[in-house]
Amino acid sequence: MGGELAEAAALHARLMVEQQVTDLYTGDCRGCGECCSRFLPMSLLDRARLRAYVRRHGVAAHAPWARLDLTCPYLTDGRECSVYEARPEVCRAYRCDLHARGELDGFTGADRAVPVDMREFAESIWEKTEGDRG
Repeated sequence: MGGELAEAAALHARLMVEQQVTDLYTGDCRGCGECCSRFLPMSLLDRARLRAYVRRHGVAAHAPWARLDLTCPYLTDGRECSVYEARPEVCRAYRCDLHARGELDGFTGADRAVPVDMREFAESIWEKTEGDRG
């Protein structure tokens, strides 16, 4: 998986440079899904909250949309967040208008957050409970 992860990270970095935000707004998400990345900084609290929510509500990650899918696995076909109530702090703080202006500040727990591959995280939630599903 290391090669795919490196390839995905490189593609993500290139897209962040090439794709300019054109739909500026005042923080009211219009559901374009452009910010819903496969790689997110998450704290232990983010991971615990998200894991509990996914298990409690039986939320399944979407199947990859491409060979190299860089979207968050919890982004629905309708470009909505299927884990919105438990979304990570970085998602709660993100606004594309601030991003475009270079004004993004930190977010709660940023000093303790580490980059997480959301696809691997989503898959690990159900791997750890396979025996429980019976």
